Amino acid sequence: MYPTKVSVLGGLTVEIGRTPVDLGGIKQRTVLARLVVAYPDVVDAAELSHAVWPGCAPRSKSSSLHAYISRLRKILDEGAIQHEQGGYRFRVDEGQADWLQFKEAVDLGDRAVAAGRHAEAVSVLEPALGLWSGDRALGALADTRWAEAFEAELDQARRVCVTRLAAAQLGIGAFDDAAATLVRGDLDPYDETPVDIAMRAHYFAGRQAEALSVFDRFRASLAEELGIDPSPGLAKLQLDVLQQRPDLAWKAPDATPPRLLPPRVHRLSGRRDEIRHIEKLLDRESRVVLFGLAGSGKSTIATEIAHSFPGPVCWVPADDESAALGALTELGFRIGVPRGLGRDELLAALWERLSALTDWLLVIDNAGGPEHARWLLPPKTSRGKVLLTSLDPSWVSDAAGVRINALDSDVSAAFLLSRTSHVRGDGLGPSPALVGAADRLARELGGLPLALEQACVYMTQTGMGLATYLNHFRTKQAQLLVRGAPSTHPSPAGTSWLLLFESVRRRSPAAADMLELASFLSADGVPWPTLTSGVESEDPFEWLDAVIELVRCSLVDRDDAELRVHRLVQAVVRSELTPAERERQASRAADLLVRVMPSEASDPVEWPRWSALLPQVDALLRAAQDCQVAPAELPHLICGCAAHLRQRSGLLLAKSLLNPAITLYESSGDDSHGLALLYAQRSEICDDLGELDGARSDIMTALGLAGPATSQTAHLQAAQTWARLAHVLNCADERNAAVDLYERAIALFHEYGAREDLVGSLIGLAYTRWGQDDYQAAIGNCREAIDLLDGAGWTGHPLHPAALSALGMMFHETGQLSQACELQLAALAELDSIHGDADHHDKAYVWDKLGYAKGLLGRHEESLAAHQRAIHILGNLFGERDARLAVAISNRGLAQAGLGALDAARRSQEAAQLLLLTAFGREHKLTRLVSHRLSELQTLSSATATAMVGGGGCPERVLSPDPATPDAAPLPSGAARPARRTRRR
Repeated sequence: MYPTKVSVLGGLTVEIGRTPVDLGGIKQRTVLARLVVAYPDVVDAAELSHAVWPGCAPRSKSSSLHAYISRLRKILDEGAIQHEQGGYRFRVDEGQADWLQFKEAVDLGDRAVAAGRHAEAVSVLEPALGLWSGDRALGALADTRWAEAFEAELDQARRVCVTRLAAAQLGIGAFDDAAATLVRGDLDPYDETPVDIAMRAHYFAGRQAEALSVFDRFRASLAEELGIDPSPGLAKLQLDVLQQRPDLAWKAPDATPPRLLPPRVHRLSGRRDEIRHIEKLLDRESRVVLFGLAGSGKSTIATEIAHSFPGPVCWVPADDESAALGALTELGFRIGVPRGLGRDELLAALWERLSALTDWLLVIDNAGGPEHARWLLPPKTSRGKVLLTSLDPSWVSDAAGVRINALDSDVSAAFLLSRTSHVRGDGLGPSPALVGAADRLARELGGLPLALEQACVYMTQTGMGLATYLNHFRTKQAQLLVRGAPSTHPSPAGTSWLLLFESVRRRSPAAADMLELASFLSADGVPWPTLTSGVESEDPFEWLDAVIELVRCSLVDRDDAELRVHRLVQAVVRSELTPAERERQASRAADLLVRVMPSEASDPVEWPRWSALLPQVDALLRAAQDCQVAPAELPHLICGCAAHLRQRSGLLLAKSLLNPAITLYESSGDDSHGLALLYAQRSEICDDLGELDGARSDIMTALGLAGPATSQTAHLQAAQTWARLAHVLNCADERNAAVDLYERAIALFHEYGAREDLVGSLIGLAYTRWGQDDYQAAIGNCREAIDLLDGAGWTGHPLHPAALSALGMMFHETGQLSQACELQLAALAELDSIHGDADHHDKAYVWDKLGYAKGLLGRHEESLAAHQRAIHILGNLFGERDARLAVAISNRGLAQAGLGALDAARRSQEAAQLLLLTAFGREHKLTRLVSHRLSELQTLSSATATAMVGGGGCPERVLSPDPATPDAAPLPSGAARPARRTRRR
């Protein structure tokens, strides 16, 4: 979408992409003019009607007005006319409204003249005056009462502009220009300021007679019209001209340091520290280059530094050779170099003249590569400074380099809030909802200044709020990135990147291919071993040359460890690919990640590699969603990452990875095998989260999708699915069916030597037989699992402490309490070795089992401490209100009762009951268990802990973690955990 430019300086016109548009008849134009005059305020509908029909309005005025507004909305940008508070408000990008640009330029020029920065004032005021295409604002539409103040304000601003421009031209020695400017302006005939400037301009140009003639005409006009004489100051100037006093002579141009600069950008945010660093670097170095991605704010920072520089400054637009020569020619003229020289003669004379000066700054903006723009550099022997901006970091061979990165998210969010003027009516600032929306949008935009400004421009143009823009941006990134270019930048961010990308593609197809591939991986960085693992080229330097090409355009950033592509550049690059190209690059990215994928999710040695892989898989999934492609290897990658997250207590994160993947592959409809893997993996996560119905539904869906097994791989996958389903059935108290499925799975695991799956299923079968009171068989299963692990040397594998803990639980069921405690302590020692000091849910559940065994031995203080340790770990992991804490809290209550602390025991049972009621309701078996314990406590008035459990000398049996509830912990490869039962001993 091209920007809409609205002009009123000389007549009301609208252009879209530099093409004039037809605004319709006089009444429709009047509607727009009335809204423009009121900008940015709301115009009441009745007031708008009166402007269109100043006399007697027709009966159909309301419908006619709506028709005019509807047609204008179709002509202008989306949201240009908003209905608000019983009226209408006009919205426009201030950079595309000539009257707003004009007023801002006059203000800047006025301040520059007052500060003596005449060259800067000329560079601002001259183009501002050129915005006028006629004598009157709004043209003929100004002949209305409602436009009088608007026209008068702009007319006065134009007079100020003419006067200040002439004063600035006089200040730089452009005497003829100053005199001509005053002739152009419709000035106040009684204002002495332009008369003073005109007299000096003619006198300095050697036209003494003309200077005196200007005074005579003005004196005659005053006498005839007002009957007064000129002021004493102006009369003294006439006398000085007559006497040709020496002190009236104009100072030479080099007495006033030239400052040839673009206007200062007032919206600079979050760059104070970087600017200080660059200024200090300029103190030490003669040349400094700012490089970085297009839109990162290099030119804005350079502008701020240039305006703060105390000496002469010249801004050279290096991307346009003729403009660069023009800027250098003007600089040369200001310091005594004649005009009309050729390029080489100009540069030689300019560098020679500058060599005699000190404390000057040359800003070379938007330089290409050094080989194209090095001619703009003065000799290193010069005593001034050079500040370059470029996409190409190879300038660091010529200058000290500073990479300009994106803004921090908090600075970006504050910028969005300030630019979109979101304030509360109570004066307390933005609402929490707006702050949250700004923070999320800032992260989506990656802190890129141009993208932030562009978003603000688009929101201003359309009247769109932060939250609405955020929702659109999440689904239409590429489209929005080519809309809403700020007036200070030649094109939107997305357009700039696409132009760069196309130039890269022409020069180096290999570089374009690498950028496309990297656009499907993590924006935070892709490790080199990952990116190059699939490189197949006869030339080993081809991919290095491709990287160099991308780096020189700042489309990527790199170091020795990884390659980085900004997430917005990724989105724009993906948007330009055809469907076939998107499918190809997504599949290539998945293949690369499979090549570096660790073998075992449960092996702690591999966990650092899994942690490095996770952001790549997550990024590929999001890119695949964006492009609506479904790479064949992606489900395998996602399931591996989800299994790893289960090991690290990242259950919710694992589910957040699986849910969108399932949605993607369901919509694609052509990979039932991959979808089956995803459902099977999610069933384990649901089980761990206590979502038993969801776990069962997912595993049954997986079974239906898997189909008949026709290969060894398919057989193993079927066996894994059986083991997962057996686990779910055990949790649902369908233990006979669970045992049957476990035994079938175990037979296949034995046959194909799938040791990890085999051990996990043996542990799951042990817990299932525990639920059937078949303790000896359960002990046999645990011992077999431990023997398999020991035989493979897997004593450091997470399954080893799981098997020890399961065997310990079977021992306490058979009265071998000391051995049970020893096994739980051994399991804890191994978990500490695996996980270090970090909290982990497996540790919590073993502590809970240890507390139970200690309680059976009558060591209630140790039992209480163990249960409290379990509660502490689970609370740190999941929060104190999570239902996974309920069983440990209830078991703590039993230990407290064993110590005779009945009030504390009652409070523990009440807390556990509340958690379970909130999570599962009154009829859940765990809720009933805890309610029963609480009822017993409430009916005993002065009983001991022994009496509470029926006089058996021990507290009620502590039950082990159950995957049917949210306090379940993940075990690898479908290993099951016991169902809880209520039993008295």
